[in-house]
Amino acid sequence: MPVTVLGELYCGLRKCNNPEKERLKISDLCERCLIVGVDEGTAIRYAEIYSNLEEKGTMIPLNDIWIAAFAVRHEISLLARDGHFERIDGLNLIAL
Repeated sequence: MPVTVLGELYCGLRKCNNPEKERLKISDLCERCLIVGVDEGTAIRYAEIYSNLEEKGTMIPLNDIWIAAFAVRHEISLLARDGHFERIDGLNLIAL
């Protein structure tokens, strides 16, 4: 799991009704996943995606660009509810 996804999950704790319950879910997920940081290849994909979105005038949240860059870099599918991921060329998106 990319570290940016973990950051997004922890940000979500601030908005939920039962943060302790959700914190336990995050902890359980972390025990079952390898948390992966950003490497140079991901940073390059981030820059490409950012530039492409900026040129089109269709920016999305920056953390979502990092998450998409990770998926593109590692050639994995991204499962997401956010429709704005559809704006990213080369991303294999599985909409939830």
